[in-house]
Amino acid sequence: MNLTSDYQNRIGKFTVSASILQSAPDDEINSLFDGMRIVRAEMMFRCHEIEYIAIHRDFDEIERGELIPEYAIQFVFDGGVVRRSGFIRK
Repeated sequence: MNLTSDYQNRIGKFTVSASILQSAPDDEINSLFDGMRIVRAEMMFRCHEIEYIAIHRDFDEIERGELIPEYAIQFVFDGGVVRRSGFIRK
C-alpha cells in the first residue's frame, strides 16, 4: 500500500489485548495486521492492551483535523485459527 494512495485518509484506532499478541502464533498475528500500516502503537499498561492507530482500506475516510474514529476488531475462528474478519466502527 502506498501512503499517497486513496487509503491515506482511511485512518482508525483500535486496541488489542497484549495477552493475545503474546500468546497467538505468528501467522495469526500476521493475519491480524494484514494490509495495514501502523502509524502509532502505545501500550496501555492500566488495561493491558495495545492501542493502535493505523491506515487500512476498511476504515472510513476522514478529513484532516477530524477525530480518528475508533473500531472494534471482528474475529472469526477458522479451523481453530483466529483471523480478523473486519472492523466495526464504535
